[in-house]
Amino acid sequence: MNHKWQENEIYFLIQNYPNFGLNYCIDKLNLSKQAIKSKICSLKLNIEIEDKTDISIFKNINNKESSYILGLLWADGNINNNFRNYEVGISANKEDMLEIEDTIMKTGNWKKYNIKGKLRNNICKDTICYKIRFKKLYNIFKDYEYEQKSNISPTKLLSKIPDKLQHYFFLGIVDGDGCFYI
Repeated sequence: MNHKWQENEIYFLIQNYPNFGLNYCIDKLNLSKQAIKSKICSLKLNIEIEDKTDISIFKNINNKESSYILGLLWADGNINNNFRNYEVGISANKEDMLEIEDTIMKTGNWKKYNIKGKLRNNICKDTICYKIRFKKLYNIFKDYEYEQKSNISPTKLLSKIPDKLQHYFFLGIVDGDGCFYI
């Protein structure tokens, strides 16, 4: 059934979707995911606004911050092309993320989302999520095979990182995973 959109709902969507995303709007408007996605598309809210992130630091890796972030995202990040929102992101425990926030912010125009903790294994921890919705950045990570990172080695990516900076990449992986298993 098609939802008849009210003016105040459209205004809310225009004001909040770009900053807080789909799930926030679903929750606040109490509408179906499909209804909101259709309206986002008709309003052209999913068309990318040019991001100020300097993608060259991920293309021509020549500093410790970008090398570290690439490792962190290899371990714990994700890329999504969900509903044409070309997104690179990472979510983790709030305490851990705050320790490395300065490093993350040096590498791009990251949007920060605080997520109230959900009870898991009788522990309630808050989370922070950092995301960039930028097709050009998404494409770089796709070229580095981040979509397949759970099943492959980062061979292609490591060939782009100078030897003197690779230890920052591995530090990012260790910080992202937090442990090793044999």
